Amino acid sequence: LVQCSAIRLRFRFFQRFAMARALLSLALLSGVSAQKVQLSLCYESFCPGCRQFITEDLKKVWETDGFADILSLDMLPYGNAQSVGGSVQCQHGKEECKMNMVEACAIQHLPNASDYMSFIFCAESQKIGEMPEMVINKCSKDEAVAGSINTCYDQGKGKEGTDLIEEYASKTQKLNHKYTPWVVIDGEHSAGAEDNLKKAICAAYKGPNPPSACDKYSTTKRCFREDIATQELFA
Repeated sequence: LVQCSAIRLRFRFFQRFAMARALLSLALLSGVSAQKVQLSLCYESFCPGCRQFITEDLKKVWETDGFADILSLDMLPYGNAQSVGGSVQCQHGKEECKMNMVEACAIQHLPNASDYMSFIFCAESQKIGEMPEMVINKCSKDEAVAGSINTCYDQGKGKEGTDLIEEYASKTQKLNHKYTPWVVIDGEHSAGAEDNLKKAICAAYKGPNPPSACDKYSTTKRCFREDIATQELFA
């Protein structure tokens, strides 16, 4: 009986220890997630400024060591489109609507940010007016992904793609944007991020171990007068 009691006590100890470790891990993960910089980008696929911002500014930041780990992205491929009479009209024409849907489908079927951002960087680098199906095949990491995106898109008439665009329209309207690209950081529009994205992200990040590239944006170092420095030294 004593031996059985000892075994039960050890079992309870290890059970509680395992539960405590699991709860600690969950808390740490939640903390990391909560500290990420929330970045929303309102854009449209044929807007020259959007294409430049995505393929140059955002791509450079995303590929800089440490930044992908502190960012939570919400890409919104709708921009200045409008719903008129039950159909969507895009600022740069019908072909832009198709590419907006292609990118919406890519985000949906590539839930990992590193995967869908790779697709978007590729798609936004293609020549404007290139056939959406060609872009899908060129920018997808494999045939299975290309097939899923094509089914979602379905020549711009796919049910899933249409529903996604409606969802992005709703999200975009809530931003009350005035132009594209329109960058929102932690719920607030950031004109500074549109001019210097890396600096804005570094300023917004409040978690531990910021990317080393943020060091250049740290508090400005001051050169004190020698008499003041001496007074402080012996104070």
